[in-house]
Amino acid sequence: MLNENGSSLIESVLTLAILFVVTSFLPLLFHLKSVLYNKQTDLHASEVAYEAVLIATTKGVTTGIKQIDEVEYYWSFNGDSICVDYNNLLGERRKCIRGEN
Repeated sequence: MLNENGSSLIESVLTLAILFVVTSFLPLLFHLKSVLYNKQTDLHASEVAYEAVLIATTKGVTTGIKQIDEVEYYWSFNGDSICVDYNNLLGERRKCIRGEN
């Protein structure tokens, strides 16, 4: 049964249902993207910590900065631990790793 514009009630309901399903997934997708970004920056901080220990033990440099994907990671080494400071969607973060004695 068509209305005066040539579209049926079933087509209109189906269109609304599809729009509802698509728009209800947008917040979930945004949340997943945010969580993935935060985990990625945490992984990069671990990589920077590893590279910083190598630099500190071979060259004697105790502080430095590394930029990955437009995020700056500031690291400092004090002999028995390495700390990396960085920012992600959760704010300022610090990852410290203490060496084995």
